[in-house]
Amino acid sequence: MVQTGLKRALVEQLGVETWCGVHDRETHLLAQAQGITRSAAGVRRAWEKFGNDIILAIGDAPTAIVETTRLIREHGWRPQLVIGLPVGFVGTRESKDELRRCLQVPRITNSGTRGGSPWAATVVNALMIDAIGQVIAAQEAELQINAGA
Repeated sequence: MVQTGLKRALVEQLGVETWCGVHDRETHLLAQAQGITRSAAGVRRAWEKFGNDIILAIGDAPTAIVETTRLIREHGWRPQLVIGLPVGFVGTRESKDELRRCLQVPRITNSGTRGGSPWAATVVNALMIDAIGQVIAAQEAELQINAGA
């Protein structure tokens, strides 16, 4: 659901690859074989597929945060950023607390039961807008340097 909330123009302008593991066939099989949620299996597949070269955005499933922090602690996974903003009452508060204590990686979360995919997508969109702004500022600075040379 986070993926559907991303601004396509920003994704295309930055050349960002997106992937949602929840609906992936291999994720479904892994979840069945391991007796875990599809969200947790999707995180495990993201770890296997992308390694540390990933920004992970979680908007719905607390089990995805639990699996993320487990992989960070037990397997040394180091995503570039973890955005963990699930919504709900079952395990949500606890998973966010666990992510907040996970000091090995940069992370964005909140406290309590509020959140969801729209919140996580908004954070990713804001980061992409900021990245475009930084690229433009760097280009402008380079133009000024070249014009003064």
